[in-house]
Amino acid sequence: MKLKKLGANVTEVEMSSILTVLFSYQTPVAYKQYDGDGDFNVKVTDQYWSRTTTKHINKWVMGEKTQAVPQTQIDDLVEGVSL
Repeated sequence: MKLKKLGANVTEVEMSSILTVLFSYQTPVAYKQYDGDGDFNVKVTDQYWSRTTTKHINKWVMGEKTQAVPQTQIDDLVEGVSL
């Protein structure tokens, strides 16, 4: 697991070679999951947290095609991980 601070209150955690999760403050809010073809799927929370968290997400995805998923799906990915 690799931790990378991207800015104030925003952190990227490489959970494995195929899964990277974005944390805004201490909340996981988005993730990128690589498939076998070298492409990746970008999932973002469907829950509104704050204007700042929305900015964190938008900057991280940088115009990539995203899919909104329930916050619980992202929470389940990082269960047991704390920052």
